[in-house]
Amino acid sequence: MTATGSAGRERPFPAKRVADQLLQLVITRHPVEHGADPAGLGDEHGRVACAARLYGQRGDLRKASRMIELVWKHAPHPQLADIYVNLRTGDSAADKRKRAQTLAKLAPGDPESRMAVARTAIAAREFETARDFMGPLVTDAEQRPTRRMCALMADLE
Repeated sequence: MTATGSAGRERPFPAKRVADQLLQLVITRHPVEHGADPAGLGDEHGRVACAARLYGQRGDLRKASRMIELVWKHAPHPQLADIYVNLRTGDSAADKRKRAQTLAKLAPGDPESRMAVARTAIAAREFETARDFMGPLVTDAEQRPTRRMCALMADLE
């Protein structure tokens, strides 16, 4: 977006400048963009999510996807999965499920990976796929299902 200045020149719209400044702040404070080890993220998913969203809004989908993929390998989070599968506007539910499966391959043993695929499979009305991904999470005798797992199974059934 642009606004016309007094001399008829176009200048960046203030909201775009604010978004650019926010993105720079996120990048400078977050090590993932600079290739550092993201395993020490702790509770930094919010900053990664914010930066990925801003990259997506700016049209840099590859950079947004890469940032989420780097973090997902070490610290999967449902907010990151949601942003990742919805980066491209106009994707069908089946396309989003495929993107979720791509993300899940990066952390195959993590429950968040299974839940991300199941959530998108339900949206795509691929109920058998969703059951296949959720089944091991709710039938595991060693671990009780979480509230989110149960809610996802309720959506499925």
